[in-house]
Amino acid sequence: MEELLTANEIAAVLKEAGKPEYSEDNLFNFTFKKLDIFKVSAKGLIFIHGDDHTGMEHIRDRHSIVSRKLYEKDGTFDNPTKFNLAPIEYPFVADAIFIEGNLNNDKNKRPELFDCYTGDFKHRDERIFRYTLILYKATNVVHTFFLSSAAKPFNKKVKLPVRQGWSGGQWDVMSGLQTFSLNYLDLNDIIRFTLVLRCIPAINKERWYLTVNDSCGKAIFTHYLKEVHVENFIDTPIRMGILDFQDLSEVDKKIKNIIKGKYEFEKGFNNFCYYNYLN
Repeated sequence: MEELLTANEIAAVLKEAGKPEYSEDNLFNFTFKKLDIFKVSAKGLIFIHGDDHTGMEHIRDRHSIVSRKLYEKDGTFDNPTKFNLAPIEYPFVADAIFIEGNLNNDKNKRPELFDCYTGDFKHRDERIFRYTLILYKATNVVHTFFLSSAAKPFNKKVKLPVRQGWSGGQWDVMSGLQTFSLNYLDLNDIIRFTLVLRCIPAINKERWYLTVNDSCGKAIFTHYLKEVHVENFIDTPIRMGILDFQDLSEVDKKIKNIIKGKYEFEKGFNNFCYYNYLN
């Protein structure tokens, strides 16, 4: 159940936000508790630490491109919009949206609780995106802030009922072999799939595999995906960073089809075609 700020909590935040140190240019505060203030913007918008339901924690977990959190809504998997803003950019972009002409309570689903602002922001790369800013009613306390462009340009192209984790890597000094792994976890944080890359410098090849697990996280089989020619191999940490944000739509589509029972394995894997994601 959603837990919003109470009237007493809002009053406490407004009182604390009056202190001048929160409004200093280029000064952002370390926050640890729900009502701690991260920043008061140039226009007076108040960003609090918050939690899973409101404030900076909510914005980051639900809408940041680096978030790996999976959300469920009405029995299905939600797909909230993502953006590529750093937390210190939130106040600057939100200020640009926070103008009287952008007040958009006609599309506000809970006008008794919030004020809603919707507007466009032009980034340094000349791209323009639409953002939504939601404040607690008649205050400058930020409830949430997100990109509302229908195209969802920073979301994964394939929607899955599993979340992508962070990559791991190993390097065998003797053989030069690099091995990378990237897990896909369900709502219970059980690993359901693992993408495995084996980089073999001796033959300039990168081989991709997909390990498929049961509902308990136990590996059932590993499926060969493809082989890629690689001219120059890069350091393990750098390759991990690239893998974390690489477009893996090709792999995601295979995972989606496996979950739906529509994926046709090669002949050598025909005996595994009975696989059921729910079991």
